Amino acid sequence: MPRCFYATLNSDHLEEIERGLKRASGFLRRELGRRIHIHTLPELHFVYDNSIEHGASMSLLIDQANALSDQTPED
Repeated sequence: MPRCFYATLNSDHLEEIERGLKRASGFLRRELGRRIHIHTLPELHFVYDNSIEHGASMSLLIDQANALSDQTPED
């Protein structure tokens, strides 16, 4: 079962995006079948990839830590 990972910059609309991908899966599968010549093309399963959000939150934590270290007087 192939998994298609996707990401978005606006996770507020995640449910709508998932619905749209599921509705488009037949079309996407058919188009893939036209381009990839294999006997049977398996069903596509879409999986949300939160690495962009995770990376952004980690970057924010690093920025906050750097800001705190800049405010701390050195001995």
